[in-house]
Amino acid sequence: MSGEQGKRKRSDNGWKGKPKRSRKDDLPPQDDDEPQYTNRHPGSFPIDDVKSYPGYQPIDESVPHIKRKYALCFSYLGSAYQGLQINPDCKSVEAELERTLFLAGGIIESNFGFMTKIQWTRAARTDRGVHAISQCCAMKLLVNPDKRHEFIDKVNSLLPSDIRLQGMTKVAKSFNSKNLCSKRTYHYLLPTYVLQDTAITTALLQDAYTRQGPLVGAGYEGG
Repeated sequence: MSGEQGKRKRSDNGWKGKPKRSRKDDLPPQDDDEPQYTNRHPGSFPIDDVKSYPGYQPIDESVPHIKRKYALCFSYLGSAYQGLQINPDCKSVEAELERTLFLAGGIIESNFGFMTKIQWTRAARTDRGVHAISQCCAMKLLVNPDKRHEFIDKVNSLLPSDIRLQGMTKVAKSFNSKNLCSKRTYHYLLPTYVLQDTAITTALLQDAYTRQGPLVGAGYEGG
């Protein structure tokens, strides 16, 4: 086949042959008048409940606001939470953090509950009951870089006592805390006797049970 025959021929109406498809061709048609975001994240606190917090001061959204990308480093005790990541019907650390950032003036109402709008990312996830000495999440906030320390103090005054914001750093718009995380370090704590032979461990537990009886509250039912 010659070079001329191998090329698609052009007619008066355009190029002949099968047009190249893109991923957008597989998406359903979009109504230009339909908003891109319609429902808040089901794991976020109900906005009306958050706004009823004493001392809440709404932000005037008719005035232009500058959102800047920040990386937030925080720590928490995870005993009371079903993990870090915000999820429906779960008590999560991120839901508490989002609520507090909103009350502190870092998130406007039209962005609350829409994690994509503020480009929320996380460096790692922790499961139910797991603690974190240093966790990192990044998002766009309405915070003046020169008033970061005041903002941190305000956030900590609103957060539950088992979550603390340690610091925040202004980062590039393209910063993604998950993709740019260089390493993740985990520590697992367990009693040393569980590393012994099963027979020895069983004998130790049986001896303790014989001497002091069952431990109240040593276990619980449910998931």
